Amino acid sequence: FKHAWDSWPDCVRVGNAEHVSRDSLDAFQQFAHDIAVMPRELRPRRDDGLDALRVYMMGTAGTGKTRTVRAIVSTLREHVRASPGSRAEDVDGAVALGAPTGCASFT
Repeated sequence: FKHAWDSWPDCVRVGNAEHVSRDSLDAFQQFAHDIAVMPRELRPRRDDGLDALRVYMMGTAGTGKTRTVRAIVSTLREHVRASPGSRAEDVDGAVALGAPTGCASFT
């Protein structure tokens, strides 16, 4: 397990998915987007000090889960890109996704 934990950063893949803007989402998707991109200081704090946001989206095919995730990633990358002194590596590493769609969870 330790070897896998130590080597996982070498396994990260950065995608170049299409840019999706918040304005193109429906009201429920915008709600999920706004929670995900809320500044860390405004989020409720956990007692254990962990503040990484974990989002679980579910819905039937065609409800816009992947589109919503792409909008969240686009916005977060834009925030990082706009930060003074940001580098390409900072933008690429701004978001970590795990099995963003049902199909991905089986590969």
